[in-house]
Order: sequence, then structure tokens, then C-alpha cells
Amino acid sequence: MQNPITVVKKDDNTIYLGSYSSNQIIELNTSTWQPNRTILSAGNTQIQGIDIGMVLGPDGNLYVPRYDSDSVLSVNPTTGNTNQFIRSGANDLDRPRSVLFTDNRVLVTAWGNQAIYSYSTNGQYQGMPVTSFPGAAGMIADGPDHILVTSDTLSTVRRYNLNDFSFETIVPCLLYTSPSPRD
Repeated sequence: MQNPITVVKKDDNTIYLGSYSSNQIIELNTSTWQPNRTILSAGNTQIQGIDIGMVLGPDGNLYVPRYDSDSVLSVNPTTGNTNQFIRSGANDLDRPRSVLFTDNRVLVTAWGNQAIYSYSTNGQYQGMPVTSFPGAAGMIADGPDHILVTSDTLSTVRRYNLNDFSFETIVPCLLYTSPSPRD
């Protein structure tokens, strides 16, 4: 696999890897570190631009943000069958990066919109609870009431409250400095 960009853990023995450059998804055995099988082959026509925030949904399907086609694809990892979860450009979705299932909704970071979109668990648009967040990229749950969201533009991590989407910046902009040479 070329340029793996996302990884999802299925169980203690299996992970799924997705590649941005080849648009491929494979299942990998973590005991042998060998591929079990290919779910979507390289160069397939179902997906363009797999991004960092692929997730395993409560239905067992993979939900894959399609950065280059402004949509989210549902992929059955057993059969390889695909369905549009969020169709291309719906509600002006622009460059989705991450998908996250919460108790009653699905959140999608939209890098091009500088926002987080909200959908029902069947893919119906509910709005943008977060706007004006340049570089919204990675997103994970932080307990039952919060999420952590990275910004590759602002070089920060924000912690959002899922009840009202208020936030605190928990990792401020950090500039990397190389270590000092020792004498």
C-alpha cells in the first residue's frame, strides 16, 4: 500500500488501512502484519481522496471521508459494497477530513468550510454546529460529552462540549524548535 493515511482498529487482531494516493482500503492482520484481504482495490472508481478520519460505524461499516470528492462513503468491509452516506457537495460540504459517530449524530470535519458538520445517523444534514475553525482536521471522542479536534492551519487542538459546542483550546500553537546541541 502506498501512502497509508488512516487506520481503524476492528479488533485485537485486525486493522483497516486506507491510502490517500491509491484510494485503497485493506484489512491487515496485526499478529503477522500481513494483509488479510483488499476491501477496495487501488485505483477503484468508488472513492477519491481517502483522508485521515475513516471510522468504523455502529453498523460495522467503514465511513470514509472523501477529501477530493467532497463526500462520505460507507463501505461494507466484508463485501466491499459501497454506498453514498453523504453525497458529493451536499450542503456545500468541502474537503471532509474526519468522521465521528456520537450517541445521536455523525460529525464531519470540513477543512474547506472551516467547520464541523452534523448529520443524523442516517445521513440527513442537521447543520454546522462549529464554524470559523480554519484547518478542522482530526477528531476523536473525549468521554461522552466532548470531542477533541485538531487544526492543521492553527496548529492547535480544541476540546468541544457536545451540548453547546463551546470550546477551550487545550493545545495552543506550538512552534517546534530543534534540540540544543550538547557540549
